[in-house]
Amino acid sequence: MLKKILMAKRDYSGVLSSLLAIFIGLLVGFLAMLVVKPSAALSGLRLLVTGGFFNGLTTFGSVFFYATPIVLCGLGDAFAFKASIFNIGGPGQMHVGALVAVWVTCNIGLGAPLSTIIGLLCGALAGALWALIPALLNAYKRVNIIITTIMMNYIGMYLAVDILKKSNIFDNTKNQSINVPRDLRVARMGLDKLFVGSAIDCGFFIAVIIAIILWFILEKTTFGYEIKAVGKNRDAADYAGIDAKKTIVLSVLISGALIGLGGGFMYLGWAGKYLLGSNTQLSEGFTGIAVTMLANNNPIACIFSGFFLAYLTQSGSYMQAVGFAPEIVKVISAVVIYCSALSRLVSEYLRRKKLDYLGREQKGDLR
Repeated sequence: MLKKILMAKRDYSGVLSSLLAIFIGLLVGFLAMLVVKPSAALSGLRLLVTGGFFNGLTTFGSVFFYATPIVLCGLGDAFAFKASIFNIGGPGQMHVGALVAVWVTCNIGLGAPLSTIIGLLCGALAGALWALIPALLNAYKRVNIIITTIMMNYIGMYLAVDILKKSNIFDNTKNQSINVPRDLRVARMGLDKLFVGSAIDCGFFIAVIIAIILWFILEKTTFGYEIKAVGKNRDAADYAGIDAKKTIVLSVLISGALIGLGGGFMYLGWAGKYLLGSNTQLSEGFTGIAVTMLANNNPIACIFSGFFLAYLTQSGSYMQAVGFAPEIVKVISAVVIYCSALSRLVSEYLRRKKLDYLGREQKGDLR
């Protein structure tokens, strides 16, 4: 079997490593359920796999909503990772982008759908600007972007909460943002007629279009080549005439814009999510890292890995039906997310095995 994979013309190492990571994650989750409640472990695993259809198309439709922000975060992280820039600032960029998107949408007064579209674009712009400082520091002073983006997460969180509490979109009685008027929420384009009672809107399909555009940029344009060249070796790219500083700044700005856009879609959607007046990081910003790792930085694969993690989360929310506490759901989800890091190791192992196999084949050393 391994020989057939290695001899294949196409490189399937990324797909195989991602599937292996998912399998390991589910296996560890099942073992955790066996330890906690052996009699319900099989029922829990079955519900984890089928829970996305717990209430039929209503539940499945909501998976699309929850997948939208993490797919966009994954796309943003993947774009920056291609330049070997590890943007860990997703939570902060998403928080700032979400706040700006909700405020602009509720206050610009242009009616639907123009207010919503402008609000989402402003949210994307805010996410990009919040990523600008770490981008400039890394591009021109080579400051570690992991450290600066993590620091910006906390600054963004505290700043966004402070501004929210002083704004006209804050509900003091509930310590959260106000209800976004129904006519100003993200358009559903008739999808609510198919997935009755779900939170689905057009956001996921916009994310799919963005993923295709990003794939085209990375694979078919000069800018995409420059990003990957800088990611392979920044100094060599500079020597070859590529403006590495400009490439790094642009890749991080695009990354921040996509993450900020994800925040806008999340809080302008139909699932009743609100920006809280408490200092809480937006976990979806970190989940985006798992999405891109599971997808091996492939924009198209981010669609599927993001949808999978959203499906898993939605399924997990129903596991109390078989007697598991909410904490076990978080453990299972976390295990799958952390195991996605293994996909990189397995992918690199398979890639090296294939190169070794092809080298031996050319020399006639295979037996």
